[in-house]
Amino acid sequence: SSGVRFFRIVTESFPRHVNYVYLVDFGDELVLWDCGSGLHSARAMILDGMRLLAHGYGYRVEPKDIDVLLVSHGHYDHFGDASWWKENAQAPLWIHELDARVVENFEERTVLTGRDMAVWLAAAGCSDDDVRALVSMYLASKEVYSSVAVDKRLRHGQRLFGNRARLIHTPGHYPGHVCMRVDDVLLVADQVLTPITPHL
Repeated sequence: SSGVRFFRIVTESFPRHVNYVYLVDFGDELVLWDCGSGLHSARAMILDGMRLLAHGYGYRVEPKDIDVLLVSHGHYDHFGDASWWKENAQAPLWIHELDARVVENFEERTVLTGRDMAVWLAAAGCSDDDVRALVSMYLASKEVYSSVAVDKRLRHGQRLFGNRARLIHTPGHYPGHVCMRVDDVLLVADQVLTPITPHL
């Protein structure tokens, strides 16, 4: 109702795993809501989607036009490409304060989570072979991600972008998961995953 424009872009973060990223144009500020996994093909799909906006809507946008990179939560299919977008857009990275540590200390978190997972699986009765296999599966390919500096830590209820957006902290899917309300639009990220976790 206030003239803010939303553009949804589809990206395949991993094989057969689709995510949406959004461009939110406030007129004087352009926000990229989530940034994909960092796989080359996922980034290419986002960049292709941006080019398609020019053909479909006459809306021309390039990475350098983005003013803020806002990540909904600390899962790497949503923030994995943050370092590339920060560098190419020269835009600050914003994320909820509970997930900032994940993004800024990704390697440490991976090691600690793998260790804690092994302890939990063993206590649950898994064999040594199963523990090794499951932890190995969890750790697979995580070495391609690296820590990224967070420029702004977000909190529940914050008004953003000239008071035109409100941040809503929605833990459950992830401790620092956020939604963002702009007028009558609510960006929900993974808070609503009908076929996976509808109970959230």
